[in-house]
Amino acid sequence: MNKQRGKPYEVEELVDHHFHRPLAAPLVARLNHTRLTPDQVTWLSGIVGVISGLCLLAASELPWLRALAAGLLLVSVVLDCCDGQLARLRGTSSTTGALLDGAVDFVVGTVVFVAATVVAAHDLGHAAVYALGTVAGVSGAIQSWLYDDAKNRYVAATGFSVAEREHDLDRVAALRAEARRDRRWLDVVLLATYARFTRTQAAAMGRTTPADQEQQRPSRLAMRAWSWLGSGSHFALFYIAVALSALWPPALLVLFLIFAVPMNLVLAVLLVQARRQARS
Repeated sequence: MNKQRGKPYEVEELVDHHFHRPLAAPLVARLNHTRLTPDQVTWLSGIVGVISGLCLLAASELPWLRALAAGLLLVSVVLDCCDGQLARLRGTSSTTGALLDGAVDFVVGTVVFVAATVVAAHDLGHAAVYALGTVAGVSGAIQSWLYDDAKNRYVAATGFSVAEREHDLDRVAALRAEARRDRRWLDVVLLATYARFTRTQAAAMGRTTPADQEQQRPSRLAMRAWSWLGSGSHFALFYIAVALSALWPPALLVLFLIFAVPMNLVLAVLLVQARRQARS
């Protein structure tokens, strides 16, 4: 199959395509003339994201910090867009770099959700907010995780060149063995964790083999629906809600409800469709 450059538009999260990546592009051009590696940019994105969560946590007593937390989370998201663009610009894209990016996103998401849950419970004075925040946070992680699987299967099946994950688990095992020989222990952990998660993704989608790209890729319409469940969309909703909560504290509760109800309903419909497709 001849690979086309880039990736299909329908896999793109619209907020990334039209907002985050355009903000990142001039920064990438500058970073390309520095010694910073894409992985270092990933770590920087994670540090800024964690600081954002800590600022939000302190905002229980200092509401003005919510605006700062929202701004820092936006900066973290833009930096998160930079690492992949920089790697592609330098021709250094790798499976382990993409996995590190996903792991850092997970850590940042966890920190900011914990902080938002504490702040929302403080604002609203009800312990039930902790349960709702937990459900919303877990839902967001699962939604993003399964969107990544749908995206990478679609990209691989439609003949485009940008596949951010390796679906061949034999290849993943070979990369892990190579990393172990070179004593790159972080890569060993990332690749082992990825192999386990890939098998779990396959089970959730009703697939017998994760490598079955062509027959079980999402339809174009389904892929567009999946694109609303990615991490870029989640983080955009998050920093908007955090900023709004400085003036209207229930904004965080509304955010939790969006993650827990309509986005989970979309996920449920897509999973039913994927499992029916797998059985056909």
